[in-house]
Amino acid sequence: MTDCAGCSAALRRWADASGVTLESQQTRSVRGLVLGFVTSSGAGFALLSVVVLLVSVVMTWFLTRARSRSLRLLGGVAPWRVHSWDIWFLARMILVWSVLGWVVSCAVVSAERGVERLGVFAAWSASILAVIDLAVVAGCVAVSYLARPTVTALAAREPPLMVFRRMGGLVRFVAVLVAAAVLPFTVHFAQTATSAQVEAGRWVDARGAVKVTMSSVVDTASRDQYLPGLTAFVEQVDQAGISALSFTLDQALGMRPEELGPFDHVIITDPSFVALMQIGVDRGGPHGGLTPLRDADIPTALRQTLAGQLE
Repeated sequence: MTDCAGCSAALRRWADASGVTLESQQTRSVRGLVLGFVTSSGAGFALLSVVVLLVSVVMTWFLTRARSRSLRLLGGVAPWRVHSWDIWFLARMILVWSVLGWVVSCAVVSAERGVERLGVFAAWSASILAVIDLAVVAGCVAVSYLARPTVTALAAREPPLMVFRRMGGLVRFVAVLVAAAVLPFTVHFAQTATSAQVEAGRWVDARGAVKVTMSSVVDTASRDQYLPGLTAFVEQVDQAGISALSFTLDQALGMRPEELGPFDHVIITDPSFVALMQIGVDRGGPHGGLTPLRDADIPTALRQTLAGQLE
């Protein structure tokens, strides 16, 4: 829904009064999805790099044929024939290698996954490959059109290399942009990898610990069978004094970011888990430290939510 002044609050009041549970889901536009794929995954930057490389290869191929294309035009060949002959040659080459690669991939999938998986893979891969081939041929047509020899250029004695110099400058500019965009992603990836390494180091140091995780993705029947055994196990370890708790409350309740205030998450834990992770309280530890907060430091709305859930 599109938010207006007081609309969200009015909707929540109506839901509370009617006993209706609201679930919020962020809807992303196509532009957001594309930008997320390009900037949030290495595959996106790899795809951009392949596109830049492909354009460079196509430009180089047309550059090697620039003189022969000009000679054919001087020899009386129609401009559309000069253009179509080269495109037909490239299209045949792209089609032949694409079909060969598709056949090899189908053979590998059939050998590794079985024939029953081949039908779905063959249909999807053929469709995706057809779209990619059409995009590549369209790019070749665009480069061929931009680099086409013209009677005006030949009459003005303009060398055919001038247009390639302009396109080459544009490709270099795009390549520099891609390289510059990769740098922040590399820094972010390094930070993420460092955080994962620190988290893994905490569990390596916590020798002898058993980690029990329960996901909401588990179906109801399996969860009903699993919960009694889990409850008994938790009671036994709690009686033995070896239990440690860490529970992300905001994710379980589906709290919205505005309800969290200045905090990223709300986690329920106990001293045993903090000691197990070697985290200091009000002091630094081998794996960081926690700073106690006063009640006044917690936003009023968050305090009320926590009080309602924990009472």
